Amino acid sequence: MPSKPGDDKVSYLEALCAAVPFHLVQAVLKHPVEESVQGQEVDGSILHARIIGVSSICERLAAKGAKALGKLGELLNSVYRPLLEEAIVPFGGYALQLNGDSMTVMFRGDDHCLRATAAALTAQHLMCGETGRIAGGEFRELMFRVGVARGKAQLVIVGEMARRMLVPAGEAVHAAVQLQRRANANTVVIGAEIAEELGDVVEAAEHGHGFVVVRGLRIYPPRGKSRRVGADLRDGVDAKIALLEPFVPPTLAAWLRGCKPGVDLPGELRRAVIVTADVRGSGATIQDRHIAQEVTRALLRTIRKHGGVVCGISPTAVGQRGTIAFGLEEANDNDSERAIVAALEAVSRAKTLVGGDIEEFGVRMGVHRGLVYVGAIGSPSRYQQLIVVGDGTTLSVQCARAAPAFSVICTSTVLQGIESHFVCSDRGMLMPKGAAESITIHHAHAPRENEARFVQAGEKTDLEDVRPADTDVLVAAVDAAARGKPQIVGICGDAGSGKSDLAARLMHHWTKNGGSCVIGRCSYATKSVPLAPIVRMFENFFAIDTDTSSAERRAKIREGLRGLGFESVVPELVSILQPARRPDGTTATLLDPTDPHVHERILASISQWVVLRARATPIMFVVEDLHYADSLTLRLAMRLTALSGRVPLVLIGTYRPDPVLSDLRRALGDEVELRRLTVNQVAQLLKQVWGGRLVGRELAQLVSERSNGLPGLVLELARVLEERNLLERDDNAVRLVQTGRDAAEAIVPDVVATMMQAKLASASPGERRVLAVASILGQDADRKLIEAALASKMAEPLVEVSLTTLGEKRLLVATERGTLSFCDPATRAVVLAALPEAERMAYHRRIADALEPLVLKDRSDLEAALGRHRASAGDYGEALRWLERAARAALETGLYREADELAEEWRRAAKRLPMETRPSPKRWARVAVLKLAAAAHRGAPRHTLRLAKIIRERFGSLLGDKGSIIVDYWVGDALLRVGDANEARQRLQAVFAMAEQTGNSKMACDAGRLLASSYKHACELSAGHTWLDRAEVHVGEDTHARVRLDLVRGSLKIDEAEYAAARAVFTRCQEVAEEHNFLQLAASAITNTAYLDLITCRFSSARKGFERAIVIDRAVGSWADEATDLVNLGQTLLWASSPDAGRFYLERALARARVLDEQLIAAEAQVHLGLALALTEDLAHGQSVCEEGVEFATKAGLQEVVIAGWLHLLRIGVLRGSAAVVDRYLKLLDADRTYMTTPLFQEAFSALEREAAPLLEMYA
Repeated sequence: MPSKPGDDKVSYLEALCAAVPFHLVQAVLKHPVEESVQGQEVDGSILHARIIGVSSICERLAAKGAKALGKLGELLNSVYRPLLEEAIVPFGGYALQLNGDSMTVMFRGDDHCLRATAAALTAQHLMCGETGRIAGGEFRELMFRVGVARGKAQLVIVGEMARRMLVPAGEAVHAAVQLQRRANANTVVIGAEIAEELGDVVEAAEHGHGFVVVRGLRIYPPRGKSRRVGADLRDGVDAKIALLEPFVPPTLAAWLRGCKPGVDLPGELRRAVIVTADVRGSGATIQDRHIAQEVTRALLRTIRKHGGVVCGISPTAVGQRGTIAFGLEEANDNDSERAIVAALEAVSRAKTLVGGDIEEFGVRMGVHRGLVYVGAIGSPSRYQQLIVVGDGTTLSVQCARAAPAFSVICTSTVLQGIESHFVCSDRGMLMPKGAAESITIHHAHAPRENEARFVQAGEKTDLEDVRPADTDVLVAAVDAAARGKPQIVGICGDAGSGKSDLAARLMHHWTKNGGSCVIGRCSYATKSVPLAPIVRMFENFFAIDTDTSSAERRAKIREGLRGLGFESVVPELVSILQPARRPDGTTATLLDPTDPHVHERILASISQWVVLRARATPIMFVVEDLHYADSLTLRLAMRLTALSGRVPLVLIGTYRPDPVLSDLRRALGDEVELRRLTVNQVAQLLKQVWGGRLVGRELAQLVSERSNGLPGLVLELARVLEERNLLERDDNAVRLVQTGRDAAEAIVPDVVATMMQAKLASASPGERRVLAVASILGQDADRKLIEAALASKMAEPLVEVSLTTLGEKRLLVATERGTLSFCDPATRAVVLAALPEAERMAYHRRIADALEPLVLKDRSDLEAALGRHRASAGDYGEALRWLERAARAALETGLYREADELAEEWRRAAKRLPMETRPSPKRWARVAVLKLAAAAHRGAPRHTLRLAKIIRERFGSLLGDKGSIIVDYWVGDALLRVGDANEARQRLQAVFAMAEQTGNSKMACDAGRLLASSYKHACELSAGHTWLDRAEVHVGEDTHARVRLDLVRGSLKIDEAEYAAARAVFTRCQEVAEEHNFLQLAASAITNTAYLDLITCRFSSARKGFERAIVIDRAVGSWADEATDLVNLGQTLLWASSPDAGRFYLERALARARVLDEQLIAAEAQVHLGLALALTEDLAHGQSVCEEGVEFATKAGLQEVVIAGWLHLLRIGVLRGSAAVVDRYLKLLDADRTYMTTPLFQEAFSALEREAAPLLEMYA
């Protein structure tokens, strides 16, 4: 089946090859490196041809309307295609430029003069035949004038890496244009030096001063073979595309991606603002040529800065002419204004560059708005170029011709509506060719003063801080922490937005008042390492560094932990700080899968130690780059949000916007999101940097544009401007030097990525290798790993020199942690983007080779990194080994998200292997079960069921007893969550039986507890007690498991109306949970106590309990429990006659339950929400919602929820006056009085019976 057009990179590359001058294509295909697209000087022949009649055809078609003008592309292609395919390419010509009515071609190599002349005569012959008739027309409408000159030609490359253009210049180019102007229609004129070289071969029709009119050639050179790109396309596709694509305008590039190579591209009619830039200069000396090139570069930079698209540059007799479009890709209401501003700025820069010493130079700009045809002309298999022709182009050219040197002439059309924005003077009338009416033109001198264009005014800010509002919020939180109220706050923003600076400001404020600070930082490299930043914090506390021996480290850890009376040192906490490695590299305690609650004890221990440490001395924790944190670190942060009591503690987290932090951000006390700085705020920041001096508006605007308003880049640009001596200062102000704006344009690119590319331009090959390895390793890279990865390519001293130089350039600097860090993330992005695929894979392989000895020795925490580098290097077999080990370690340490991700990476790597080398089915099954367990721990029961079904279908008998029991357990748990109680019980009973047979006490206990809970919800109390007793046999010494069973036992006592006994059970569970820092179990105990208050009509106490439980649920990240507590809080308010407040919490609960795919919680929320909606909004709608919830609860066996729903529907029936509804639910409730033992239900039913009696009597 053929691929879709544009989907194949090779096809796109092939299309690009026909849209870029072929001499560049040849160089790039042979050597896809930056040096292949540099400017060059050639000695050869230049052919410049002018097609007479195109302008008049454009004018005639434009006069007939858009439909006629739309045929222009087809007509022009019928001319240019035979010229290229039959005249230019066969004689070895390289098309440099195609315009609507002109073309420039280069010939080089042997016999270039003869081949150029032969091509010109062949083209003339074609134009005198059918080609000149325009697709078979009756008369010949097009004629040809050709000039051919020989000599030096400069093929100048202008622009930056993202957008480049080829500009043909030099004496041969301009001479060819002048010779073409000497030619009459359908004649070929060659220079005298060519005629002299060819001698008798030339048949001359006329001789002039310095030129010869050629009638023909006595001997024609042989036609060459058709040029094809061939097999050079197959290798290094990405690198070749990256080098060629910048030469193609974005509009044309988009078309090429969507079309097959070799087909004609579609043209379009658009209304756009066209600017013609006419650059005139003699080019007689090297200095003149250099100035002309600098002027052209400055013009292009200015145009691009204001959003213009340079569609083409063609040579003239004394310079260059550029066609620029605004609004070509997407029309905006300020296109005209942007175009005029760009033109004025361009001529101003050009005048500055030229100066007053060279009178021959001049820049003239014409601006007009009108209808244009945009399309590609030429041969899709040889060379094609984007053109913009039509009314807009013709009039802008005429305006440019009418303009004095260094001036801008605009038509009244383009000035319409914005006349007041510019200082203009009338220049009379202009009669367009072929038009019946003239048009007024104006000389635009300058923008009017006090016009705020493209400038966003900012608010005044304090000199000490450019973001006082954000700082005030955080300072208030810090002050509250100092008074003993613990605070957890977040600072969110993009890279370079000033997060670290704001955190440093808060640290200074804290320490100034006597507190102490400790800093930890997360990184991409440690995403799979449990509690990596926390370990670093402890090391700071205990004064442990890389030189500390194992014995000293152990002593400092124990001394530091016990110094605050922290006597109950948890072994796992010590194990994190002082890893005990087994011979196979695993950690002795942390990775022990027999204790499922190890991570809970670690988090509890750290929380307890933090509280003790803060009570001894007020403390601030700062954790940077939380978006790179592992799951346990995020859970610890959420746990700390639940701290209460007088604890002088503040935790500050900095992070970028990232979905992985959504749970933590919901639990935070305060958060500020840093926005981009306005121009005024940039000026204030620069004022502080430069000692309080005022900053000129132009300078502030420049820095603001180039930094995108990011404070970090503002400071970087300020440093660059100072280093380049582009600033002048006095006692009061700082401003750009007279020519500073122009120079700043050259060194401060428009976008951040381009700025980084400019900084990388001067890097040596060795420095680039170091940057490449560092960029692959991440934002922070280990120095020794870089050296090891480059050992086979660079000597160690050369690596050292490269690192030193990169540090001086502020590209890659050493950090306090001993790593190497990119000063700006954009640098890393640019380096990565520039790496060819093959080279990137080779670096990944070298890094993996350097990592493997470390992992085999004692660094099991690097298994995930090793596996990923092996996969990126294409070594998929080896990658599987390390990814599986890393996934299993992550699961056993409670890093469920990381385990799920690593298992998915394992699957993708396995699928990349050939069929014969893929893992065995048994190994696939093992990893699939691992992924199922990780996914089940994270919730989403329906997703868990889908995974389990796939595992059963694909692997079945390969699972073995251990795998089968795990799958069935999590299937049973998921089925309970989606309401399929009967099927869940069958699965869990089978799990219990198998667990007893195999001696798996933990699994038996958990399965029995789930079964007991299931029967409790169905009000089958006897069965609930039976399974609870069977589960208790397997508890052993596991306090955590015993508390969980006791909570179920207390719930059963509620259903048995033993309220005092139930309260005693819940109180005891809460005490034990708090003693052992089991926060989630403590929250469950509080929830059960609050529920007991609810059913005994103690609504105030119930509300307080549920609110407290919600805070803890959020802290530990138990979102399903939070949703349940929201339901309970909502129904508490509903029963307490506050339906509006109850509805708020119930709607939140329903939304959260649906996101979590918790069907049982959603059904209960719907039941209560139905009554809330009926009481606050619409009775009928509320009844419908409630009935839907009751229906699901009935199927799921949630008898208590069903009873509550019937009571609600009875109440709605009374309010609606529906005797049928009232009668139905009275009968249902009367039949199930055995389930209405709670005071809440009994009182509600009695009250509703009384209210319903008159209604039933009325309709009896």
